[in-house]
Amino acid sequence: MKRNPENRCPNCKVHLDNCFCQELIPFSLKTKLSLIIYKKEAELSTNTAHVAYKILTNSEHFYRGFIGEELSKTFVDHDNYHPIFLFPSEDSTELTPELLSTIQKPVNLIVPDGTWRQAKKIYRRTPQFNLIQQVKITPKQTSIYPFRKQKFDEGLCTYEAIAHALKIIEGEAVYEKLMDNFDTFIQAHLKNRESFKILS
Repeated sequence: MKRNPENRCPNCKVHLDNCFCQELIPFSLKTKLSLIIYKKEAELSTNTAHVAYKILTNSEHFYRGFIGEELSKTFVDHDNYHPIFLFPSEDSTELTPELLSTIQKPVNLIVPDGTWRQAKKIYRRTPQFNLIQQVKITPKQTSIYPFRKQKFDEGLCTYEAIAHALKIIEGEAVYEKLMDNFDTFIQAHLKNRESFKILS
């Protein structure tokens, strides 16, 4: 049986019977989340950046790779936030409470969503990011995301990276809220895949 796009939820992209949109619990933070999502990820149901965007109300996103569309000059708000770019490059500084204690404004967490190579290009080729500090995280937990294989053993999907970064910035309670929502996302997709196995 073929998968009919008309039977999918336009928001979460899974079959309407397994739609989990109403189960997600949005909330707001002092931290602003800014996502740069590669266009190939735009329609993928298993893309986790979209879930973070739906849950965190103080967030925005930009799809990179569409002809004629460029990042707006106001995407990085230096006046109201202190921007940091989450990516584990050789120049990245570990995101720690000590580092955060030197920051006087709410954080604007900028996160690239794509392959490692794409994320590097985003930082290098985007003038707004050139002077923004790059930070990295070193979580003790391994990824629980079951739908795509990580390139490295310690690799995380975009949502998990955001959750671990916000755990440091905002605290344990925020992390737990995010991971509860992430479990909702995972379980819905597992159920969706099982449904299609039965129908095939």
